[in-house]
Amino acid sequence: MKICLFNHPICIISLANKIFMLEQTLNKNLYDHPKYYDWAICSFRDVKKEVDFIRECINRFSRIEVKNVIELACGPAPNAEKFTASDFQYHGIDISPAMIDYCIQKYASLKDKVHLIRGNMLDFKVDNLIGKADLVLIMCGSFFPKNQKDIIKNLDSVALHLRKGGLYILDSCIVKDYGESEPVEYSLEVNNTPLFVRLKLNIIDQKEHLIEYILNVQAMEKDKILCFKSSDTFMEITFQDLDNIIRTHPQFELCGFFNDFSVDDPFDKKREFTRPLTIMRRI
Repeated sequence: MKICLFNHPICIISLANKIFMLEQTLNKNLYDHPKYYDWAICSFRDVKKEVDFIRECINRFSRIEVKNVIELACGPAPNAEKFTASDFQYHGIDISPAMIDYCIQKYASLKDKVHLIRGNMLDFKVDNLIGKADLVLIMCGSFFPKNQKDIIKNLDSVALHLRKGGLYILDSCIVKDYGESEPVEYSLEVNNTPLFVRLKLNIIDQKEHLIEYILNVQAMEKDKILCFKSSDTFMEITFQDLDNIIRTHPQFELCGFFNDFSVDDPFDKKREFTRPLTIMRRI
């Protein structure tokens, strides 16, 4: 059976019947080994489609010229090269020192256009970008607030840096309904390295809508099985939650909710969506 994860067909495999056990005590912190995170999560992303959508959002909704782009929780920054090819200055912010070091090496040839900064997506301050950013992004659901105060704190931090008329785009940061979901398991091969990946959401606090997101990755490299794990706890955000917060925030206005990287495919809470995009504008 095939599924489409971030627009790339990959085969589900039954890991339960394999000797490669994902849940074990030998797991290393995945964020401390960013190469494997990059391979497991970002290697199959359609970055051209993502950046084309963002450029279309700029054309339709932005009221300013875009030069400086900030991506929060940028991880391995797979979009950075595409942004610089469009003559943007890319500023990636991530809380992981290992991830920042990895990106600095990855984009060494673009060091005049790709800038990596360590910071917390929920409450960040970059002095040379205050009031100078033209576009801010969070991609692939990499938004981990623990409550609504964290969401507002994030919006306040973005507003500090984003020029009036600029856009803030959230990719896959909302859900239709609260609750657990079935695990997603898949395999792929990158640079001749087989990878087995498992993503799982567990309910931590149903009343507060807190979810634990567990990501397990196994890599077979040089006849060795390397095991990695990351775990993040955050509050699930529904369409209605975010809609209410944006509409009551004094520095943002909602441009719309869109589906699967198409500005011609808006949605509301009454319809299904596959990859939700939230577009808001600084006022």
